[in-house]
Amino acid sequence: MIRIYISHAPGDTKTLSTLLEWLKPLEEKYFLRIWYNGPPPRPQTLPLPWNILLFWYSPPQPSAPFRPDPPEALGQSHIYLFLTSHHALATPHINQVEIPAATARYHDLGPALVRIFPVIVSPSHWKTYSRLAHFATIGPKKSLTESQPKEEGFRELATQLQPVIENLRRNWMERYHQDGLPLDEFSRPAPKGLPAPALSPLPGWLGWVLVFLLFYSVANWYATGCAPKIYHGDYKPLLAPEEQNPVEFPRKPPAQSPSPVQLPPERDSLPKQPDGIE
Repeated sequence: MIRIYISHAPGDTKTLSTLLEWLKPLEEKYFLRIWYNGPPPRPQTLPLPWNILLFWYSPPQPSAPFRPDPPEALGQSHIYLFLTSHHALATPHINQVEIPAATARYHDLGPALVRIFPVIVSPSHWKTYSRLAHFATIGPKKSLTESQPKEEGFRELATQLQPVIENLRRNWMERYHQDGLPLDEFSRPAPKGLPAPALSPLPGWLGWVLVFLLFYSVANWYATGCAPKIYHGDYKPLLAPEEQNPVEFPRKPPAQSPSPVQLPPERDSLPKQPDGIE
């Protein structure tokens, strides 16, 4: 299959999206593999209650077979399309990484197997400051933004790119045939890794109900089993299973009733004093 790497600056993302739409028919016809350096869409997040309940869950990252790391894509592409604009001239990654890697692969394999094309997105000084000045452009004579209507510029770009794809595809099939490699990948689409299905939780209100029940269960368990007890009234300590309550013997009345106590007789006068004492 023929691999196309599209280099673009963050400011030209809208142009890249439109270009991908125009290249879709060529991608399906020639089983192209289109790469570009762009972040995949952010995964869909779960509602807040389900984030609390499923705190360990992380949404699956969308598979991006056409957006690999730049070193891998730059080292395996056959056609390089550089969206040229003042945004691209001010992007260090394009000038320091992508252009040197593409030109090095071009010089190693030659124009019969690798092609590099600047695509003029908007007027800029790329002829003066870009290392792509000696490569022929592809697309309309004017920039894509200056084409009227704008669809005409993308149509002309796709029209000029089709014979280049056919030529490179034929050359690479001959190369594979000489090396004894199978030609299956030129007649079937590239495998696309599909992302794992995201979790589809129940409605958010049900999540809040489960959060409340979970909080109530934990609070009740703590209150009954872990929290310190506050006793009111008589204190009754909890005994271990092997301990027994002390036996309280009942109190019975004595066998005999108590007898009355006899008091000494009362004296009417004082005792007689000894002689000589008045």
